[in-house]
Amino acid sequence: MGGINEAVYKDAPAELIGAMKTDCRKRLQGWLDDPARNSTELELADFERSDLAERIVALAEEQQAERQAEQAEKQAQREAEEAAKIEEATAQLAETTAAWESLKSGLLERRDVLVPACANLVGLREQLKEKDRLNNLFNKGLPSVCTSNPLSPEIRVMEGFDERLAAFDLSKVGGLYGSRVPKLPPLNLEQVDQKIVAVMSATADYEAALAGN
Repeated sequence: MGGINEAVYKDAPAELIGAMKTDCRKRLQGWLDDPARNSTELELADFERSDLAERIVALAEEQQAERQAEQAEKQAQREAEEAAKIEEATAQLAETTAAWESLKSGLLERRDVLVPACANLVGLREQLKEKDRLNNLFNKGLPSVCTSNPLSPEIRVMEGFDERLAAFDLSKVGGLYGSRVPKLPPLNLEQVDQKIVAVMSATADYEAALAGN
């Protein structure tokens, strides 16, 4: 309507240009008549001035540039926050992995003690059966850790956590619902040590019973 971009549509039919301008005037008049949108004293005729058209275009370009700058700033901020989360998670993962390796090593060491200890205890029990089937030790039964594969529940927990650590993806930490470094599983080595003590105590009882016979 202001005539500043006539070169763009110079080849368009006059009827089309007229229809487009009429449509623009209708929409502009509706906006101008709406006090919620128009608090100025501008009239429809003002929008046919080239100087106002140039000011509108310049303002639109300025606003577009401001929006782009704001979006770029927000994007940079998001990227910085995600990078910080990944850095923090990397440190947490290293700490968790080190603690886990220590815990796992302690568990496997204790299993290596319990497996032969339980096998020995079962053997002693069989020997005592042959010599003294009525011995009071048979009323107590074996320590629970020796009634199946020693520490099998703990080993399953260990294997499951190994898989979780292996599957953990640091690149997925930064998002809004990003992954979190897995927490150490509740493996209590002190309880395992108590089981070892129970096995050793039972072993001593069986050895004493066998020695007494």
